[in-house]
Amino acid sequence: MESLIADAQANPEALDLMKADEFNDRINAKTNQTSCANRLLSYGRYGSSNPENNVLSNEEISAITDQELLHVIHKLFSKEHRIVYYGPMGADDFVELINEVHNCPEELEPVVKGNPYKYVVPEENEVFVVPFDANQVVLYSISNAGEFYDPAMVPAARMYNEYFGGSMNAIVFQEMREARGLAYSASARYILPSDSDHNCLFQAAIKTQNDKVIDAMTAFDEIINDMPVSENSFKIAKEALISTYRTERTTKSAVLEAYEKAEKLGLDYDINRDVYAKVKNYTIDDVVKFQQEVIKGRKFRTVILGRESDIDMKALEKFGKVTVVPVEELFGY
Repeated sequence: MESLIADAQANPEALDLMKADEFNDRINAKTNQTSCANRLLSYGRYGSSNPENNVLSNEEISAITDQELLHVIHKLFSKEHRIVYYGPMGADDFVELINEVHNCPEELEPVVKGNPYKYVVPEENEVFVVPFDANQVVLYSISNAGEFYDPAMVPAARMYNEYFGGSMNAIVFQEMREARGLAYSASARYILPSDSDHNCLFQAAIKTQNDKVIDAMTAFDEIINDMPVSENSFKIAKEALISTYRTERTTKSAVLEAYEKAEKLGLDYDINRDVYAKVKNYTIDDVVKFQQEVIKGRKFRTVILGRESDIDMKALEKFGKVTVVPVEELFGY
């Protein structure tokens, strides 16, 4: 690997083909609903400047040369980096081997730490509509109340997620699809971040017919703020969650991944231990308490991908200020 990186050679024909493929992919992406929906979600979370549309323009791609790319490749190991290993070799032997074969400068260039993109904290409810010619709407409602990761909140959050939006037996699916027939698919969850740079989010997702958008949003607003309480659904959700932790095992290289994940959150132990211990004693009242204290009454950024002419744009205004966003803004080109 190091030889390949150190001795990387220019291939102008391959670069031209790569650029052509990229331009073609970009054209196709704007007509693909799944591709647009992925970028829609990023727009909802981060706003108009986000990781998905931070890309080179077509003109910038056209101007890239082999030498520019080679310069980046050849400098890879001059940046700060670390090596993580899982295997049969002992630690001392492995360190000795790496010191022998790994070529890098004594002084490494620093790497920018942290994430430059932050989730938007909405001051009021907002709705963004991205026109897209399809019979089915993709909708995300995203709420960031500025909460940071708190290990003490994790057990209750996971129990709430399992009860409210975790499966086909959960409240969201049963209410939105089975009972009311308002969505092809529906889900909602309180999202715990993977690092300390990001806030927690509450996120709901709906796929429905264009003419059912208002009814679906109205129903979702009802069950989010006035959550149906079902002792039977809670028992099913609790047993499912406990069963997951009872049978799940972190082994082999997954131990390294779990360690690094915990480290990013400032933890020195497996948070699943806390979840398993506390969930066993939870009642439906614990879920209701979490919903009342954390979920109810939040401000949302709702982003909708669908045929504008089929959506009652006036009725949308009851869910917040409505803005129409061109699909190009999702992509950055």
